[in-house]
Amino acid sequence: MVGIDANSRTVAYWGEVKELAEDFAEKLGFKLIDSVDFGLTFWREGDKEYRKVLAVEPGDWILVNGIVIGRAVDRDVVFVCQGRRVVEVKGAEVKPHGLQKLSDVDLEGTKIDTVKLLRDEVECRAKVGYSVKNRVAFIDRAGYEVFRFLDEGICCAVTVGDDTTAIVGDILERFGLPIIGIVDGDRDGLIRGRGSTRAP
Repeated sequence: MVGIDANSRTVAYWGEVKELAEDFAEKLGFKLIDSVDFGLTFWREGDKEYRKVLAVEPGDWILVNGIVIGRAVDRDVVFVCQGRRVVEVKGAEVKPHGLQKLSDVDLEGTKIDTVKLLRDEVECRAKVGYSVKNRVAFIDRAGYEVFRFLDEGICCAVTVGDDTTAIVGDILERFGLPIIGIVDGDRDGLIRGRGSTRAP
């Protein structure tokens, strides 16, 4: 893998791709840095599996397969899995209903992301032409599924979760599609300008 950072004007590489990375660095006029050893990121102890999440900052949201499961409170975040179920997330404040949606987890191959925000709030957005079909999407705390439903064709969506409703609504507004959102006031502020609105 080759990583290119335009801000610091550097090229980094991992694995047997040094020549390719050198070529990129030369053509871009960037500095080439040696590959980084992140140490052990996945291991097993007895019947438990452990996976360390890299590049985490306290306050980052943690997503597993696109589902928000909590927020980092430490730079060291480690998932603990037993019997293909996540039993603990060290270094994070976990949202129980997010973890409940995870089952039969392949911890080594599962997609885990960390983000500060999922989306910036935009005042005015261009509309997208869309051929409406006679189907309703049901999206339960996995907002990324909206794109699959749009490909299949829908006329509207029912969403579960405050942030899911905010994000899906933001996307579907561009397509002129309405949503019905089921919320309980515990929005986490994944869209800039729309902070937490904890219900009393």
